[in-house]
Amino acid sequence: MGPDGFYDLELNRFGRELDGWGVRSMHTVNAYMRDLALYCRYLHVCRSGRTIWESGQADLRGYKRARRRTDGPERVSGATWNRFLAALDKWARWAVSEGLLPAVPFRMVERTVRTPAGVATVLVNIEREPDEEDQRIRVMPYEEYLLWRDVGLRGQLPGGGPDPHWRGRHGERNAVFADVLIGTGMRLTEAASLPVTELPTIGAPQAASPLHLPATITKRNRARTVFVPARVMKRLHQYVLKRTTKDANHDTAKRTRELEDTIRVYANHIQVLTLRNHRLEEEIQRLQEQLTRSDPSLRVLRLR
Repeated sequence: MGPDGFYDLELNRFGRELDGWGVRSMHTVNAYMRDLALYCRYLHVCRSGRTIWESGQADLRGYKRARRRTDGPERVSGATWNRFLAALDKWARWAVSEGLLPAVPFRMVERTVRTPAGVATVLVNIEREPDEEDQRIRVMPYEEYLLWRDVGLRGQLPGGGPDPHWRGRHGERNAVFADVLIGTGMRLTEAASLPVTELPTIGAPQAASPLHLPATITKRNRARTVFVPARVMKRLHQYVLKRTTKDANHDTAKRTRELEDTIRVYANHIQVLTLRNHRLEEEIQRLQEQLTRSDPSLRVLRLR
């Protein structure tokens, strides 16, 4: 949506058609569109109200200075910048193919890269940052992970007792979910898409259970098999059993309440009918007394 409150229809159409350009993950689509929206905001505020359709290399260079060369919290990493360039270059090539731009408005250079198929020459944006090879992998010890899980997800104190100030919900479920992610390496969407019926049974002690992930829930639609450690599988089945029992008890209690409500309604109806019948008998008796007083010969009459 532009600053005038109207949608950029073509830019939104580009987001909807990204799956045809090799971007199938919705997380990547959302990230690409957020990057482009931020660039559009920069153009409007800092480049005299230009739109993305009017931007060129000078605008991109100024945006790079603001995002990469300025100290402060707004500075982004090289990987984040290169992701934005990937979105921008893909948008430019899409716009050219759709006839919305006469040519790619940014300077592209040839670079030799290594691909799974071997060495290849590709066109990349000249403003692309070199890969940051000095990124250190930070490893969390398993003991610290357990502390983070119990305190942050289960609402416990570091000593193991319940935290009275914790206001979270479903702590046990979240803890088991985190164990599944850590133990298998599955992505969030993959683990959240698994039905209970597809969980493997608990195998031999200390053995990992294979779990097949279908292509419909995996990234890039590539099916694969992961292995769930025995301790994680045991906790997972314990939670499922506990949840199933709780749901069954809840359903039983619900049906019991519904039955009690039905019985209460029928009891009220019976009470009303009994009261009406009693009033009818009193009315019949009153009529009999009136008839008797008016004509004693009708004393033997019995109304039924």
